[in-house]
Amino acid sequence: MKNDVTVLLLAGGKSNRFWPIADKMELSFLGLTLLERQIEFFKSVGLNNIILVTNENLSTKYQKLVKKVIIQKSLGMGAAVLSARKEIENKQVLIVIADDIVDESVFKGIFEKIKAKTNFIIGYYTPNYFPGGYLKLNGNKIEQIIEKPEKGKEPSKFVAIFGSFFTDGSQIINSLEKLKHNHFDKIYEDAISDLIFQGHKFEMVPYKDSWIALKYPWDTFKILNYFLQQIIENKIHKSAQIHKSVSIVGPVEIEENVKVMENAKLVGPLHIGKNTIIGNNTLIRSSNIGEN
Repeated sequence: MKNDVTVLLLAGGKSNRFWPIADKMELSFLGLTLLERQIEFFKSVGLNNIILVTNENLSTKYQKLVKKVIIQKSLGMGAAVLSARKEIENKQVLIVIADDIVDESVFKGIFEKIKAKTNFIIGYYTPNYFPGGYLKLNGNKIEQIIEKPEKGKEPSKFVAIFGSFFTDGSQIINSLEKLKHNHFDKIYEDAISDLIFQGHKFEMVPYKDSWIALKYPWDTFKILNYFLQQIIENKIHKSAQIHKSVSIVGPVEIEENVKVMENAKLVGPLHIGKNTIIGNNTLIRSSNIGEN
């Protein structure tokens, strides 16, 4: 079943809000870039057929990690999907936003719906207003996606996040082609609503665990804390040099060739990247220390 599904991973955004950082997907968390982490996330559950849509600057770096890299040349999610036409037509496809961070628990509902051969969208319960695409529902059946409704006029408490699945990628391609002159910021949601209007059935996969959307620079701290909380035991590389007077409290990850000098105190959760020197009498806690 998993081998029949193509994951279309969309990571071609401009990252304008993150200036002077060139690309938010290159932000490093515990030794891996965010995009590397997302690719490994799918592979860890057996979804290995990954097509990456990204910008020209990242295209070469990630070629060996995915089946194929496609360079996105126009703005918007709809343009990204259309650029992968040849890879998803007549195939089951899970279209995913690369900067949405979710727990592995999301895959329970995903795999149930894929097995049932049902189009679906991940719906996240949010009691507070979020400027995103809200799902208009009849039970778990999706009737429409309403992009950024006025506060107080939300059709439900569920926002479309992370990903959507199509039993045949030709469906979304044809709808996007028909609506390609719509505004780039909402064409994807309009295309799904058009498919529903045509009679295609979409169900919601409800999800209530952790979700972080990397939209603004301050979201970086939420994501860092999320990954730090996943450190649950000490992992210290055999090449690390740690003085006998060093105090380690809580789980820490220490990579190769790290040197920790006299009387330092390390308080987890904590990650220290390779080739880093921690000076004497230093206190570090709940942090991500990069390489070198």
